[in-house]
Amino acid sequence: MACSMLIPICVSAASTSDDIAPAISLTENASKHFNKMRSKHNEDLCLGIGVKQGGYSGMLYTMDFYSKENA
Repeated sequence: MACSMLIPICVSAASTSDDIAPAISLTENASKHFNKMRSKHNEDLCLGIGVKQGGYSGMLYTMDFYSKENA
């Protein structure tokens, strides 16, 4: 049975909070690239990062884009 976990990441200035540590951090260049892709394709894109069984070590990491409605 395949096991997977998906974490939707939506970059937004309004989503920061002093009480909650971010689940993931992006470099400044990665954030700029992601925001460029969002503005080019769809402003409501979220980056989904997942882990599932597979690969040489037994775990396979995946990344894909999702709309906010499907995240």
